[in-house]
Amino acid sequence: MNYESAVKLIVALVCGGILGSTVASCVVTGFAAMILNSVFNMYYALIFFIVGSGYTYKFMKKNRIQLSLGDSEFVQKAGDNLPFSLFAQP
Repeated sequence: MNYESAVKLIVALVCGGILGSTVASCVVTGFAAMILNSVFNMYYALIFFIVGSGYTYKFMKKNRIQLSLGDSEFVQKAGDNLPFSLFAQP
């Protein structure tokens, strides 16, 4: 390793350290603002709820999960897949 490449490596390490420290400080400051400020807290909670509801809706729509408690056909199908006779017909 020659002198120029060692200097480039040191400069890259210093720049990366400064950039990483700056990003980490911004993230910590953002989290502190979100926790301490009720407006930011509600804003991020609302975003989390909307995105989570959207993903849940897509999941439910894709898998078409529609179960009813009185559906004997579902109970029969579930009983067929079990290794023991939990839903044995009388």
